[in-house]
Amino acid sequence: MLPTSCSRAPAPSQATAQLMTFHPGLYCVSIANGAGSDGSPGNSFPLPCVQLAALPGHGGTVEILARGDTHWLFKPGDALVIKVTDAPRDVVLTSYRAAGEPGRNLNVQISRLDTMATGQPLPLVRPETPAPTGIRVRLMAHVQNHGDVTAPEGGCAGLPDRKVSIEGFAILPLDGAPADCIEYKGLSANGMETTWILGGNLCGSRGIGVPLVGLAIRLRGPLAEHYDCVYEVLCASGVRSPVIANGQPFCSDVVGDPIQAFTVRIVERGARPGSPMF
Repeated sequence: MLPTSCSRAPAPSQATAQLMTFHPGLYCVSIANGAGSDGSPGNSFPLPCVQLAALPGHGGTVEILARGDTHWLFKPGDALVIKVTDAPRDVVLTSYRAAGEPGRNLNVQISRLDTMATGQPLPLVRPETPAPTGIRVRLMAHVQNHGDVTAPEGGCAGLPDRKVSIEGFAILPLDGAPADCIEYKGLSANGMETTWILGGNLCGSRGIGVPLVGLAIRLRGPLAEHYDCVYEVLCASGVRSPVIANGQPFCSDVVGDPIQAFTVRIVERGARPGSPMF
């Protein structure tokens, strides 16, 4: 349990929950890296942190094994063991972080312990909601002289038929995937390159007339181990990127060539679509 002896109110926090299905087996859930907290009694709610809880319901038996009675992880090296027998069971992984500190996260690693002796691959944990083909995303582009435009499901961001440039964009994963499982960066026509921006947040600018000429997109955390982030970009000159993936940057060979449209898909590892995607 979290420490309760404190003299100050908890800091404002944000929580992201992910429903996961564990198949029968023995798993280790640990913090691989990240800006952890010490969970000391002087802090009423140490942030960032991660909690695991088994959902009630039908299926197999699940045990969460830990030192003491805590199912919380605070810092690199902290770990829990999950034992599932008879049939798959659902577990909720909830990540908490301080509001206003999106870059201060813990990276959770899930490994299967009962395969280490034989070395034989067995299924790892998968999110329950996503379809086998991948995870849907919602794309928003801030388009020059048109404002924010949300792409239709499975479509491209931007208005390529109107020959207008994209000044900024945001990507939000759906199907129960946490927003911060994806990050992206952009290169503006004035030469400014952004830092990596977490999912759901704007990359680029709004209303100042400076288009984007380059971008890169990638997954982060546990989903990056099982999925590819693939994307394709169309520029004003007609230059179209190939289908690229996992953080590979793209910028047209034509100097100052603004991006007019792009599309993104999160697909199971190795199931990349062909070109063109839109």
